[in-house]
Amino acid sequence: MRPSDESDAPETHSDDNLLVDGIDDPTFFQTLVKDAGEAILTLDAAGMIVSANPAAGQLFGYEVDDLIGEHMSLLFPSEYVHSYCEQFEVAVSTSEDDSESVLQTTLERVGLHADGETILLRFSFTEQTYDGQRLFTAIIRDLTEQQTHKQKRRDSEARFRQIAEQIDSVLWMADAEMTEISYVNPAYEDVWGRSRESLYQDLPTFVDAVHPDDCEQVEEFLDHIVHDSRARTPQREYIAEYRVVQPDGTIRWVSDRAFPVYNDAEELHRIVGVAEDITAQKQREATLQRQREILQTISEINTVLRQVNKSMVEATTQSEIEDMVCEHLVASELYQAALIGDLEPTTEGISIRTSYGTEETYLEAIREANPTDTEQGAAAQALETGEIHIIDDIETDPAFPESVREAALSQEYRSALCVPLVYNETTYGVLVVYGTQAAMFSEHEQAIFDELGETLGYAIYALKTQQLLFTDRVVELDFDLTETDGFFVTVSEELDCSITLDGIVQTNDGDLLEYIEAEDVAPEQILERADCSPDVRQARCITTHEETSRFEFLFQSETTTLNRLIEQGATIKTATATNGHGTLTVKVPTATELRSFVDAVQTVHPKATLAAKRERERSSDSPTGFREQVRDQLTDRQHEILQTAYYSGYFESPRESTGAELADTLRISGPTFHQHLQAAHRKLLTTFFTPPTAAQ
Repeated sequence: MRPSDESDAPETHSDDNLLVDGIDDPTFFQTLVKDAGEAILTLDAAGMIVSANPAAGQLFGYEVDDLIGEHMSLLFPSEYVHSYCEQFEVAVSTSEDDSESVLQTTLERVGLHADGETILLRFSFTEQTYDGQRLFTAIIRDLTEQQTHKQKRRDSEARFRQIAEQIDSVLWMADAEMTEISYVNPAYEDVWGRSRESLYQDLPTFVDAVHPDDCEQVEEFLDHIVHDSRARTPQREYIAEYRVVQPDGTIRWVSDRAFPVYNDAEELHRIVGVAEDITAQKQREATLQRQREILQTISEINTVLRQVNKSMVEATTQSEIEDMVCEHLVASELYQAALIGDLEPTTEGISIRTSYGTEETYLEAIREANPTDTEQGAAAQALETGEIHIIDDIETDPAFPESVREAALSQEYRSALCVPLVYNETTYGVLVVYGTQAAMFSEHEQAIFDELGETLGYAIYALKTQQLLFTDRVVELDFDLTETDGFFVTVSEELDCSITLDGIVQTNDGDLLEYIEAEDVAPEQILERADCSPDVRQARCITTHEETSRFEFLFQSETTTLNRLIEQGATIKTATATNGHGTLTVKVPTATELRSFVDAVQTVHPKATLAAKRERERSSDSPTGFREQVRDQLTDRQHEILQTAYYSGYFESPRESTGAELADTLRISGPTFHQHLQAAHRKLLTTFFTPPTAAQ
């Protein structure tokens, strides 16, 4: 408030009484101060306000006339008045003693608005002397808006850091020249596998972590940003995808996007980037792509299989089947080469029967390979186990024979699939397919090739059987089983009896029913031995006479020689065991390799020997014979049931086996048994009673 006694008031000076040196017109200074945008106050040495411009009145919420004559304490909150006034008095007295003027350009104070609100202010003081009186002029700036802006920026930065330090994406900031990183969030350490401090200290460590195949792309990405920055033509966004290799070798895929940031003067201020870890996305994309490739490969393989199946129907020899399979696989361009081989009987190495797409140098390497090496390889294992063996990487997989490895790599073979050609318990060889990429064969492909191996195995079996049925000459092989541990040989010796094979029936399940006749032995003794043998699955006595009995036996498939011989294309002629002396006679096609039949017997009974071999003309079993005509008319199930009924005494009077017993043996229902048997009877009689010309 103004003092009530005007005589006590300090001498006041209106603006028109103050002159600027060199300017005689007093209105000039008045206009300059009045129109100034900044608040201007003039104080005397006692801190009384002697002059104020309209901007000062507006800043503090007073009329100008209300300010003049007031003490400076009016403009400050009570808690600051004493301190501010004391500092002013000290400054005034100090400058008076030193004969130096007051000049304080960075003095910040908390002001007080007329409405009671505080104001952050910055004072710039200058001292003048007028008419012998010391005056102090202050130019005052309101820092409230600036301070609010700073606080908002601090709050914004705090919120940014809170968010940045919680998200998984890598946030980074760099100067416009991309020479220094000013900020990177903690996610950098997870993705790059390196500390943030290392990046702050040395920006090139960012590029050092990039996968070698992606370095050029990343350098172009950064160069593009720097070039546009210097040319002042930055784009809205820069994008790059690349791989980061962590110190432990882990690879992470990153999608990096960079954006230019401008200051208030619209000058490029910094570059801000967001690098997202897209490893999972890349893995999903790779999986989807692999699935598409697999589906495409499966489709192409199925096309090849259709061609193979069609060709198998037309093939007349085993070599034709094997040749066309290898050719179709390689011609499809899915695989680089294919071959079919088998174990060499003498050396136990791999012998090649046919190949396609293979160089002679590679085939020669297989022939000259160490047999000890190849017989332990994947192809030999497939032959031995009857299961697919896969070589994902020929260069490193120990299952690939070392003596052939260099030759395979020189042909650019990188993976291989070894597929056994199997039907029931017999393996007819191994198909080896080569690929140009490591881990090339998917599980779906392996399943398809497994099915192909079984199809080829059955085709070879069927062809061998057909060759025996439709040939006019056959070779008879006599095997001596005396030194073996065969069930019937052993039983005949222990019980001092004679056992003769009466007939066999191969079921749809691949099992072999054997019907035998035993002389000079009680049926119970035979059945007791059968119950004690792990090789016998089931046995029953069909009929008993004074000196002979007839039996039905079902053996474990892997323990019977007869099953293996039939799968090789042989026909069982006779088999006897008398007092421990056993013989077996089979008929095989003349054009086949006899070694496979010998191996089939010796696989089960190593001590068996080939006693005799002779070639004979076929008579009643000729291709135009009655049996072939009947067999052509019957289905496999009808043939199986008719044979089983015949050998089990179903047609004897009285019946030696009932329909229920035979249905149980064949694991079918009674009505199904009688239905198939009736159909077989009808076809048999039709063939018999139809004149030859009509039947043909």
